[in-house]
Amino acid sequence: MVRAKDSEKIFEMFVSMPYGKDDESKNYWNRFYHHAITGMKPLFEGRGYSLNFLRPKEMPSALKLKESVKELINRCDICLGVITGLNPNVFWELGYADSKGKPIILIVDEVVDEAEYSPVLIVEVLKEFYEGKMFHQDPPDGTRVLDFQERLLRYIDLGVNIVRGKKVPPPQYNIFSDRIEAQEPQIIINAKKTIDLITTNLSYYADFDEFVATFDGKEQYAFDPPVNKGVRVRILILDPESVITEYRAKQLGRGHEVAEYREELRQSAKKFYQRYIDKKNVDIRIYDDLPSQITMMVDDKVISSFVSRGQQARYNIHTVLDIEYKGTRATFEKHFAEVLAQEQTKHISFFSWAQK
Repeated sequence: MVRAKDSEKIFEMFVSMPYGKDDESKNYWNRFYHHAITGMKPLFEGRGYSLNFLRPKEMPSALKLKESVKELINRCDICLGVITGLNPNVFWELGYADSKGKPIILIVDEVVDEAEYSPVLIVEVLKEFYEGKMFHQDPPDGTRVLDFQERLLRYIDLGVNIVRGKKVPPPQYNIFSDRIEAQEPQIIINAKKTIDLITTNLSYYADFDEFVATFDGKEQYAFDPPVNKGVRVRILILDPESVITEYRAKQLGRGHEVAEYREELRQSAKKFYQRYIDKKNVDIRIYDDLPSQITMMVDDKVISSFVSRGQQARYNIHTVLDIEYKGTRATFEKHFAEVLAQEQTKHISFFSWAQK
């Protein structure tokens, strides 16, 4: 459908979300829908398209509910799924939309357990987080709602481009000779929402005197500003007691000092943990698995380095990629989620060596 006055294409988005079971939850989800979702309409001005939202609750139909939902999904161009709460109807609708080849965008409350809410088959779609607690207010804070809408808009643009059949530009990336050249401290210190890191040895990142960058006109330890601002930080570190640690030490030519290498892993993890032990937004877990990537995701970037024999990854080639492209996000998130979900992956507080 095209509007005669400005020839902008009108796309339709099916919104799959909870409705709530009691008055409080119903009011919460109504605020969420009308402020965060339909409230986006003014943002489409000047983007070359507009968007209509389809939600069964607001679409009277003589059909039975299931058939009505299927008809709306068949009709829509893009599907938006709110997976907070693991609502079974939402997951059924997302499965049906996927079977019809519809581009899917997921949104989920930022406080949820990533492993629980992002099963392997779900991480291969576009996903954004929102601050769920703000919708307990009536009305919610407009500035924070707008921040979420602007982040979500990037994914809607991409979904629209997919529907239009436009050629999506290749991912933007840069290659650097080592971790210093990649300027990881500066990337981390400017983080606004998330920092996810999977590594073997935290010693490089836990060097409070050297892992520094400029923020607010002064040099600071790179993790301090984002942690103090409430940025979510999740770190996965190789278990110092693992047999894999011994093997890695031998790879690095340190087979004669395996005990020293294990202690290096313990001490660096302990230093980082103790620095932020009272920060609820910092989650450190110990894994016992092959770390096929040394990778970090900071907001819209992925920084990945090559693992090699005889040399630590920090001295190898690093790539910095744009995460907004489907393949980039899925590759990292699938790996991170699976390591996080392993039964042997434990919070660092379970290990006696991490305590004071």
